[in-house]
Amino acid sequence: MELRTRNNCRYAVACVTSMGVRITPADRMAVHNSNRYLLTSTSAETNVLNVSSSLGKECLALTRFVEGSPVAAFIKAQLRARNIALVWSRSKRCTVLSPCRCSIAADRDIHRAVCQ
Repeated sequence: MELRTRNNCRYAVACVTSMGVRITPADRMAVHNSNRYLLTSTSAETNVLNVSSSLGKECLALTRFVEGSPVAAFIKAQLRARNIALVWSRSKRCTVLSPCRCSIAADRDIHRAVCQ
């Protein structure tokens, strides 16, 4: 089996993800005994993107956020710190190019980044 990669793509890896935050006690204490907590932002998909990004590849996360939310701002900052590009938009069927049948968010920038 031969691994073939595309050479004409802007991003090495792009994936759709749903981001969340995790609140855990500091210093591995039990939840009921702690008064200090650590807030982290994570998802399985962005953990995979983080590996590629750490190797110097450009990565793209496609997700949705609640506009104006401080939690959304925190997650965006965490992704920027990991050098993961971020695009968020409303989900609908792609209508940018008629032969394309992708079901990603139909924003022109997303389509250019992923479907070229």
